[in-house]
Amino acid sequence: MTDARTPPASAPRAAASDLVLVERHLFRLSDPEAPELRTAPLPSEDSPVTTGAGPNLALFSSILEDGAVHADVELWGIPRPHRPISGT
Repeated sequence: MTDARTPPASAPRAAASDLVLVERHLFRLSDPEAPELRTAPLPSEDSPVTTGAGPNLALFSSILEDGAVHADVELWGIPRPHRPISGT
C-alpha cells in the first residue's frame, strides 16, 4: 500500500535545473549552513557521484575542467534505470 504523501515512482521527489560552476572537473550540491558530519569523498570513474552529510551533500564528476554548465538534478525515492547523460 502506498502512503498518500509518497509521490508515485514515475516522478522524482525533488528536482532542480540551473547553471552550475564546474571547478577541477567537479561540481557540488551544497548546504553551506549544514554542520560537517561526513565529508563526501572525491568522485572517481567508478563512482562519478559521491555523497556526504554536511556542507557538501554530493560531489559530481564532470568531463568539463572549468566553467559553467547546465545541470538537471533529480532526487528519486527508488533506484532509477540508467539514463545516459547528454554531453553538450
